[in-house]
Amino acid sequence: MEQEKLAENLVKAIQTQSQERLMNLQIDYESQRQETIEKFRVEAQEEANVFSEMALSELRNSLIQNESQSKWKVKKDLFIRRAELVDGLFIKVKQELIDFTKTSEYKDFVKASLERILSENTASGATILVKATDQKLFETLSDQRVTVMVSDRIHIGGFILKDKAGLMEIDESLDYTLKVQKEWFTTHSQLDF
Repeated sequence: MEQEKLAENLVKAIQTQSQERLMNLQIDYESQRQETIEKFRVEAQEEANVFSEMALSELRNSLIQNESQSKWKVKKDLFIRRAELVDGLFIKVKQELIDFTKTSEYKDFVKASLERILSENTASGATILVKATDQKLFETLSDQRVTVMVSDRIHIGGFILKDKAGLMEIDESLDYTLKVQKEWFTTHSQLDF
């Protein structure tokens, strides 16, 4: 009986010790499990942060690129519109100049210009280039020192005086004047966008 009690106490001691070890193992397992979970959570959070930063950076770059493209398109559209406005304006001016060439004021204008240019350039043998419809007018206005010839360089009116050697040219054509004014207007109109 004593041996039975001893055996029973021994079994109880072993069971108690086993229970304590099992409990310690469970506590240790749970602790390691929590540490592993926390470690994975921290790593996952760091990876998510890196991914978020990369995604935000790509989004920022995309937005900047889209904004830049939008600004470029707006600027391009404004330049096209400016060119249309300037071209439209100078088409009207060209038509007004063409209408002017059909008036008596045009005859007075070219007569004064021709007299001024011929008085400043006294060399003989010069050639005056004019448009076809102005040939007779310039033949009556010019003196014998110059020859009047038709040129396809003049479409609106006026004239170009070339010296005999062809080294000097004075362009008094309305075509050239209109071109110069258009360039000046485009440069100085402050229609820059």
